[in-house]
Amino acid sequence: MGSREEQPTHDLILPNDRVRSSGNVCRFLLILKERCCMKLVHYKEHLRSQRIHRACPICQSSRRHLIFKQRFDGPQNSSLLAGYHVVSCAYCGFVYADCIPEQAAFDGYYRRFSKYEYGHQGGEVSRSDIRTFERLANFIYRARVHRRSAILDVGCATGALLSVLGKRGFKDLHGMDPSLACAKTAARLYGIPVITGSVFDLDLRHGQYDLIILTGVLEHIRDVQAAVQKVVARLTPQGHLLAGVPDALGLAAAHNAPFQQFSVEHINFFTPTSLTNLMAAAGLKRIVQMRMMREQGIGTTEPTVVGIYRRGFGPVKLRLDLQGRAALQKYVAKSKEADRHTRKIIRHATRGGRKIVIWGVGTLTQRLLAAGILKREHIAAFVDSSPKMQGGTLVGQRILAPAELRARPEAIIIASWMFQKEIYAQIKKHLRLPNAVIKLYDVHCRRR
Repeated sequence: MGSREEQPTHDLILPNDRVRSSGNVCRFLLILKERCCMKLVHYKEHLRSQRIHRACPICQSSRRHLIFKQRFDGPQNSSLLAGYHVVSCAYCGFVYADCIPEQAAFDGYYRRFSKYEYGHQGGEVSRSDIRTFERLANFIYRARVHRRSAILDVGCATGALLSVLGKRGFKDLHGMDPSLACAKTAARLYGIPVITGSVFDLDLRHGQYDLIILTGVLEHIRDVQAAVQKVVARLTPQGHLLAGVPDALGLAAAHNAPFQQFSVEHINFFTPTSLTNLMAAAGLKRIVQMRMMREQGIGTTEPTVVGIYRRGFGPVKLRLDLQGRAALQKYVAKSKEADRHTRKIIRHATRGGRKIVIWGVGTLTQRLLAAGILKREHIAAFVDSSPKMQGGTLVGQRILAPAELRARPEAIIIASWMFQKEIYAQIKKHLRLPNAVIKLYDVHCRRR
């Protein structure tokens, strides 16, 4: 069916027509708004039609069980996904996102919209990240990785983990990241050479390494088995791979916004068993594995499973993952309960038709819009601290910079869990805005 047959039949008043009355002006604006909304709907339907069913990334089975349908209303200039289905493989039990674009779409997204330059902190990572990197460095040391080993961190961001390893005596350190800004920051802060590219760009030019690190990477990759095979090809004969990913078994116990793990970027949901299965499919055997609850920020935690795997053992039989599906179902139930509370807060803030400003246009806002918890007619403006988002549009509204809020009287809803405290401080201490501020979540700082 051609797209022209689906166009609305309204007679649109052209800009060069004479508009003789305020009634005609209103009619023109209403029709124009409806026409734009219809085009947006057709565009989203086109995106959904481009979704491609995905075989299990580990065992390649096409049989799957549906766990949850995730949807997003994303910014027009930076939207990666309109949604996906969270499914579990009927054969091996791995949980992953189905109905998503090809790998090239993800590669382009991370090149253009990397969030890991930490520009607002001069490239420096948070203290909680440093604590996590120190735990990883201890893990590597206990696994008896030699200090003369050639190490490559794929998806290294600004190179902070490599910097921590350098302080432990490791000298032959290299990074790789899709973001040119990250590569420049790593060189400026730590003097670490970083190759600009993704894991799929690894080839003979980059030599071989005794240890390759993939932390916070595999959950983002559609063709995840091909990515691991790329890494294995660059290991020395007795080389090791360190992989760290969010642990699906601990999601229901973590502190974060509801459904945050079902984000625009996370498309694989590993358990310790499924992570070992992925490595086994590439001919790697588990040497050691640990689970930890890592601190991501103020009042925010993420369960993580980390393992070191060694090549040279040949094919290893896959184990059935009996826990992943049940763990994700528990996580969905907890998130739905939290959403009911969020809905009440937003309904109270908009009672009587009052307008609100939404601070933050990330996964949380995109999901609340798609779920109807945030309604377009109640939103006066969106604002975001990221320059990459400012100037774009979300559901037809321009995304403002924080300084543009000075003349607005509406209450501000902070649509973020992890950065809620920072945003509140920016509103009240830096911008000194008198606006009422509404927090969606009760985020407590964990004292150490």
